Amino acid sequence: QRLNQSKQSKMLAPRKTLWSTPGVGVEAACQLLRLGAQDKVIDVGCGDGRFLLEAAKRGASAVGLEIDAERAEAARANG
Repeated sequence: QRLNQSKQSKMLAPRKTLWSTPGVGVEAACQLLRLGAQDKVIDVGCGDGRFLLEAAKRGASAVGLEIDAERAEAARANG
């Protein structure tokens, strides 16, 4: 997903394009980490929250931090 140019100027550390991690990458990371109910996850720069959602599906307690208001709202809507 891409951010429009006007939003970038308001970001603390603007980038030309923001990309979300593909679902297959999120699943692979959660498998490698062997996330479960005993785990706590903090995702700084969580974007649309897809890693947090997968971690929570596996029982982990998950908290995300996102500087971009649109992406933070997308994460809330997804979860």
